[in-house]
Amino acid sequence: MHVVFVVDSLMIGGTELATLRTFRLLRTSVELSLIHFHATGPLLDEYRTDGAVMHHIALHGIRDPRNLGAILRLRILLGRMRPNVVHSHDAYSNMVVLAALLPNFPLPWVASRRWLDQYVRPSHGRVNRLAFKRSSAVAVNSEAIAAHMVSSEHIPASKVVVIPNFVELPVETLILDANIRRKRIIVGMVSRLTPVKRHDLALQAIARVIGAGLHVDLVIVGEGESRADILAAVAAHGISNHVHLVGDKRGGAQIHLDFDIVLSTSDSEGSPNSVLEAMAAGRPVVATDVGGTRDLVRDGVDGILVAAGDVEAMTEALKRLVLDPELRSTIGAAGRLRADTYFSPASVSAKLLALYDKISH
Repeated sequence: MHVVFVVDSLMIGGTELATLRTFRLLRTSVELSLIHFHATGPLLDEYRTDGAVMHHIALHGIRDPRNLGAILRLRILLGRMRPNVVHSHDAYSNMVVLAALLPNFPLPWVASRRWLDQYVRPSHGRVNRLAFKRSSAVAVNSEAIAAHMVSSEHIPASKVVVIPNFVELPVETLILDANIRRKRIIVGMVSRLTPVKRHDLALQAIARVIGAGLHVDLVIVGEGESRADILAAVAAHGISNHVHLVGDKRGGAQIHLDFDIVLSTSDSEGSPNSVLEAMAAGRPVVATDVGGTRDLVRDGVDGILVAAGDVEAMTEALKRLVLDPELRSTIGAAGRLRADTYFSPASVSAKLLALYDKISH
């Protein structure tokens, strides 16, 4: 079977990293090729190292008329490749593949939705909805998104397939700088530095925990447009000695071994990789109860769920875990078991290959 992955970006982000991991997971089971719209990015060399057959088609601003040529080139390329399945992995690639396959280009096509309610423009949502309706199947990564697709997007339930995120249990040792690990509890956040991740709420909660006399540091992993705002908020709260922005670091679940507690404060999520990676590392999670997070975390068992925006609840959950090492250990062990049982690479690979086989026949 020949499968073509289509992606927009090669930058580091949840969707981009999930696509790379899926590529690595399937490369020994099917013939894989990759079509990408951005020419460069940190993940380009990773795909090359993996021996990926790659094709770059330059995509311009979404309303740029030059995109008509890009769409035509994609249509010609897919016609020449004649894969058994085309799998687009993000909102932009869903739209471009839709345009390339219209009006009647009969290739089996899996569109993807890994987010709940985030689009750059309302028009992107409308075009993606059309893509979901015209595709052979829609792969989503949580039951919450699947329910939304059926009830709000009016996509037939038979077309929506849940392919959850997967994670390998970490086996490596700590990778953060040693000077960060002092005699304090380390709370970690791993995400893009964007407004939807609500680092401002995390800083408020951490400031309150520190104000209560507890010895806590916050380590923020990631980069993005909110970096300057985060640094300004750190200074305003007077917690500069307790907050470390360490930039992008690769390591998946391994990096969570550096943390004692993992915090996720997003207003919106599909199925957050960082939460699943923390569970695989055996670290207790405090996370906002949004999107597919509840599919991963059983409140009070594998982690602690709080309402989005509820700084007081975040603060109290952090205090509980900081003060109770036995609770941290118990919740962390339950999360690791759940990650290994329900979100293993083998189970996800089987589901995805079964989907490809179904729509290609």
